[in-house]
Amino acid sequence: MRTSRTGTSNSLKGDGFTFLEIVVVLFILGLLLLLIYPKFQSLTEDGLQTASRHLVGVIQYLYHETIATRKIHRLSYDLKASEYRVSVVNSNGELASPAPLLERRVSLPRGVTFQDVVTLHQGKVTEGEAYTQFFPVGLAEKTVIHLADRGKRVFTLEINPLTGRVKVYEGYIEVKEVVSSE
Repeated sequence: MRTSRTGTSNSLKGDGFTFLEIVVVLFILGLLLLLIYPKFQSLTEDGLQTASRHLVGVIQYLYHETIATRKIHRLSYDLKASEYRVSVVNSNGELASPAPLLERRVSLPRGVTFQDVVTLHQGKVTEGEAYTQFFPVGLAEKTVIHLADRGKRVFTLEINPLTGRVKVYEGYIEVKEVVSSE
């Protein structure tokens, strides 16, 4: 490093950042935020989507598990506790615990609730418990599930009785509307 006659360094003359350097740094930070924000948002994905996806997976699994094991399965919804669980219906018509992986209760994410569950044999259930049965011949009970979150958003899940597939609709769709859309 060379020093001038006064003994100071030449690099001290331009102390600080230029306007162009600041603009470049801000641009890079903005670009990073644009790239990171969607990833961060998916980590904190809202509970309504998470609950819907998980419930759809459980329903499709139960449909196929029922056919494979030739045992009637029941998916019970506890509307008050915002939970659901799986049971096997034995030959006496009594509920028994399924495989250990399926016997635990699953709670919906915080802030997500069952608004109501509509089945052919129970009608519209808004409190207490409701359930969907899956039969070994490859049939599921036609069920419409309405999930809601604190933000008053609602997803409608419709179980197709012949295929076990679940259609998810955004918004509250009445059973009559769901039936007529097929």
